[in-house]
Amino acid sequence: MLKWTYEACYEEAKKYNYKVDFIKNSRGAYDAALRNKWLEDYNWFLSGIKRTGEKHRKWNYEICYNEALKYSTRGEFGTKSQRAYYVALQNRWLDDYTWLKDKRFDLINDEIDCIYVYEFTEQKAVYIGRTLIKRQKERDWEHIFKEDSVSKFAKENNIAVPEMKILETNLTIKEGARNEGIWIELYKEDGWNILNKAPAGSIGSLGKGKWNYKSTVEEAKKYKSRREFRDKNKSAYNKALEKDWLDNFNWLKNNTKHRKEYWTEERCLKEAKKYNNMSNFRKECSGAYLSAKEHNWLEDYTWLKIQFKWTEKSLLEEAKNYKTRGEFAKEKPGAYEYALKYSLLDKCTWFEELKKPNNYWTYERCLEESKKYKTRGEYRKENNGSYKSSLKHGWLDEFFPKNK
Repeated sequence: MLKWTYEACYEEAKKYNYKVDFIKNSRGAYDAALRNKWLEDYNWFLSGIKRTGEKHRKWNYEICYNEALKYSTRGEFGTKSQRAYYVALQNRWLDDYTWLKDKRFDLINDEIDCIYVYEFTEQKAVYIGRTLIKRQKERDWEHIFKEDSVSKFAKENNIAVPEMKILETNLTIKEGARNEGIWIELYKEDGWNILNKAPAGSIGSLGKGKWNYKSTVEEAKKYKSRREFRDKNKSAYNKALEKDWLDNFNWLKNNTKHRKEYWTEERCLKEAKKYNNMSNFRKECSGAYLSAKEHNWLEDYTWLKIQFKWTEKSLLEEAKNYKTRGEFAKEKPGAYEYALKYSLLDKCTWFEELKKPNNYWTYERCLEESKKYKTRGEYRKENNGSYKSSLKHGWLDEFFPKNK
């Protein structure tokens, strides 16, 4: 098996113009480069993902949703639209694309379902749920960190979410739907307070053809806003979104808080103080976030952990804190990558004095420099410029004989 050393990865990466081609055609080399943080040395990679006839777009929820509609399986989606798939995966939207089948199993007849429970013993409260066996860990994470009946109850009582217990496993979807209701009744008979809001036994998005226009209208009537509809029943909401039915549901029209004129500077400031990071602010109150972003108020919210994208102005201000490109890249890799992508490094003129002129690292200078180090790794780490020149010109084997 080929050992992916720095030199081997470097030579392999030079075969490709795009990082995605490097990943696709030489995954072993890419993984080694990623693990050892060598990717930033491959500055010949063109920015973005190679596309033919496709302009760069911002992959938000709706665009990813519409892109996913073109495919019938997750594998096909991931292969043919890598960027959209990655964004959907990162934001945990894939479960909303219920038409994407996983051909490894039969969703209805295979034994892939399980029933679990969270018991708040002191409060005599319980939540009984169902999930696919392969999603147990992910579902547990969602109950702990997302806003739902379990996490909300724990927060209200200032206690930790208890351990997820598996009541039954290796069930078919139909068995799981039936037995969930049985377990709820058993806990009720034993005097437990049931935290479940949704009715037990629903196959939900797995039920083929469940959400037609009539059933979606009936479901939507339970909610006051589009956001509540989306949060409480994603599969019905997604069907309405897919079929362009939402505009017909007049009672779900956005309230005043979604109108641009509502979000004044004072209201945005008041809303932003409810959150401790930019991501939650954007997620929980997009109207205020978008208004603040449009009016350039976000930078005033210094208590938020800043997660908005770099601008040229903010990047150049940040870069002034560093003396060299190497120091900048090490301390602020995200900003450095942005600077590379948009060719902003040449504007950091204070770096220029510390750069060696072109062709500085001649054979003689590299030879003298290499004598200071015992290994190639030490040489690369301490003087990357000289090392790269030696690598490029094939002098490394002379400076560090492999059989020595």
